[in-house]
Amino acid sequence: METTGLGDERSLPVVKSGATLEAAAKVLTNSSHDTAVVAGENGRHLGTVCLRQITSALSSTIEAGENA
Repeated sequence: METTGLGDERSLPVVKSGATLEAAAKVLTNSSHDTAVVAGENGRHLGTVCLRQITSALSSTIEAGENA
């Protein structure tokens, strides 16, 4: 997750902190963006996450499971 200023983030989709990778991927897949704002429980912007980061993390999880 990368922390950035609020600038252009206002038009990005929002993923709640603690959401699963699958839920975050779905939010981005259903939008026209490849980056989402990560927001805490109080709505405060904590940073951003992009679809590439999510798919990379999911791939690593699958590979780790196959090697177990």
